[in-house]
Amino acid sequence: MVNIRRNEGRGVAVIEPAGEIDVTLVEAIKNSIAGLVQEGYSRLILDCKGGCRVPYLVSGVLRERVRRLQAMGGSLCLVRTSPTLSHALGAARPPLSLPIFPDEDSALRSFGPLRAIKPRGF
Repeated sequence: MVNIRRNEGRGVAVIEPAGEIDVTLVEAIKNSIAGLVQEGYSRLILDCKGGCRVPYLVSGVLRERVRRLQAMGGSLCLVRTSPTLSHALGAARPPLSLPIFPDEDSALRSFGPLRAIKPRGF
């Protein structure tokens, strides 16, 4: 299960997997990102506070979604990643460079006050 919180004033959505990210949650995260983009959110935060059992699978899913978001002018950042996930993102070839923040407030500040526009073609 994935909880989603929307900050409409900033055009930002926060994706919070319930518990540790494992194989069953990876597809839910992928679908949540696609759904949020269809709703018009192009600035997303993935909160990894529960940990991650499958860092290389997560990095592959994120690579594909980040590429599409960036093509639309959007972005994705991570908060509260484990050292294992951070390492997997950096070890991917080519490395997957995602902003990582210690907490949600830091990530929100990085987006600034702009409201997201409705992206198309995700």
